[in-house]
Formats: sequence, structure tokens, C-alpha cells
Amino acid sequence: MARARPAHNGPAARAAEEKPMHRVTVQYAVPTDPADFDARYRAEHVPLVHALPGLAACTLSWPEPLAGEKVVHLVAQLDFATAEDLQTALRSPAMAEAGRHAASLGVPASMFMGEVETVA
Repeated sequence: MARARPAHNGPAARAAEEKPMHRVTVQYAVPTDPADFDARYRAEHVPLVHALPGLAACTLSWPEPLAGEKVVHLVAQLDFATAEDLQTALRSPAMAEAGRHAASLGVPASMFMGEVETVA
């Protein structure tokens, strides 16, 4: 269900008039061997993600904590133009294959999905 957006001016108002993207976010915990994980992720997993039907964009980031212990090594964000495109990808054989491969990497991961709202 789409959220009601307040009326205002500026870039956020223009973005609110556009159809929102839909995103899958995957957070990977810190692996035992980060360099090996990154090499395998790029060489093996990224091509599987690129095969997802309806994928509009995929971004990767390696966050650093502002304070405390590092608990997330990699964040992958997969964007889809519509909720239907996202659902099609989630049900696809390509997603099943990507999921099996992600599990084989041996690093705990958390997955989230939702509508993207641009506010600035």
C-alpha cells in the first residue's frame, strides 16, 4: 500500500509525483575472510543478480559503523520499477538460484523489501 505523501515544493515534491521504486535490501554479516567473500560475491553472485527479471539497478556498499563493532560487511540493494516487477523477480528461478548461491557463501544475511520514498 502506498503511503500518503504531504504536498510541498522542491525535489522531494517532484519525486513524490513519480512512481516509487521497490527495493530488496540484503545485509551480509562480517565474514571470516572478507577479501575472499568479496571476490566470490563479485565473480559468482553479482552475475546471478543481474539475471533477475525486471531488475532496474543493483548497488553495493560496504558500510563502516559510526561507533561500536562492525556487524554488517556488505549491503546490496536491488531496485525494481514496480511492485509487480519485484514480485516476479522474487518468484523467479533466477532468484531461487541467487538465494542458493548466497547461502553457499556461508555468511548470515538479512533481507528486507519495500517501497522507496525519496524525501530530498
